[in-house]
Amino acid sequence: MIGTTNPIESSEKDNVYMLIECSSFDEPSKDMNEEKLMSFIETLDDTVLDGVIAQDGNQNSQIWKLREELPVAYIEKGLCLKYDFSI
Repeated sequence: MIGTTNPIESSEKDNVYMLIECSSFDEPSKDMNEEKLMSFIETLDDTVLDGVIAQDGNQNSQIWKLREELPVAYIEKGLCLKYDFSI
């Protein structure tokens, strides 16, 4: 298929993923973004079963590669699922 490994191991067959990217240029902004992200995730209660936070640029690139290759994988399987939005 697309040759990208899912960074979140799951036994669930049907998963829905949300990719959130926060970026900042200085350490105080980075800490503030992380705090806001964790606060947001806490509001989701038990809706979020698992997650991963990229620890470096390489892992971030791998996660984005998976996201960008999903439409290709869906097409190869004869599916057409494209739900994408940004704020």
